[in-house]
Amino acid sequence: MTDNEGMTSLRVLLAEDLPLNQRRFTLQLQKLGCSVHLATTGWEALAAVETQSFDVLLIDSEMPEMAGWEAIPQIAGQTPLVALVLNDQDESRCLAAGALSCLRKPLQQSDLDRVIQALGPGSQAAS
Repeated sequence: MTDNEGMTSLRVLLAEDLPLNQRRFTLQLQKLGCSVHLATTGWEALAAVETQSFDVLLIDSEMPEMAGWEAIPQIAGQTPLVALVLNDQDESRCLAAGALSCLRKPLQQSDLDRVIQALGPGSQAAS
């Protein structure tokens, strides 16, 4: 476990449709000192990035209305974007769409910690 003291609070957009995952991932992000804004569809994620500024976007690869892999090309490049995936096919699709990296579900705290640290202030990806 990494020491998060002194870490600037990152604004994270979490695009996830399942309430259980929303709660779990929000708690995991809050443990890392992040403030979390929720979106439940790809459309909500697109609307959120148009009106607000985020340091990191975590987007589920499969959501109703507009899947994460469909929204990624429209968001990629604006903010560091990490896809939340279940399998190799989802991962390939999201990386091809423009995701910076992918995390496998269920999210392990250590994996999330590593990605948030890598995308935090002062990192290459954040600049």
